Amino acid sequence: MRMLDKMPIIDLRFSKLKLPEDPKEAEAAKKRMYETCHFVFERKAYADYYDRTRRSPYFFSWCRYDRRSEFRDLFEWKTEGWTEIQRGEDPFWPEGCPPNEKGHFTSGDLIAVKRPLLDHIQEQLEQQAQSRGGARERLEKFHQARKAQGGAIPEAMFQELLGNLPSS
Repeated sequence: MRMLDKMPIIDLRFSKLKLPEDPKEAEAAKKRMYETCHFVFERKAYADYYDRTRRSPYFFSWCRYDRRSEFRDLFEWKTEGWTEIQRGEDPFWPEGCPPNEKGHFTSGDLIAVKRPLLDHIQEQLEQQAQSRGGARERLEKFHQARKAQGGAIPEAMFQELLGNLPSS
């Protein structure tokens, strides 16, 4: 069983394919590799979020792709900006994962999807701020309740507890 979250995504823009010397044969071999997804590499380059020169413009993940639920999960993800990785259109390939008849990369009941990296980061930052703001709100309610009961926490200690949590 493969661990899909550990399955590397090969970035074909920065990978070097092993091709014949003759330009016509090389073009035919390259076309065949892209059609069948049976790549032969001289050098593989994986999707990398840390190297600015090779950073992928997308964030990759796996979404449930279940016919029994009428692909409900995928439709929901699409409303959040996710799209399927498409063979022939996208220069990315989940290593070792063959495309289905529609040209999407599936493994069992999962499908490889991508989303613009900036959208993904923005959503993560919003969720993080919301989470921290909620923590501050709960601590402030607790502090007010303690004050009302006469067992208030000293203000300096309360501010230390809050630390640098953003206000909601």
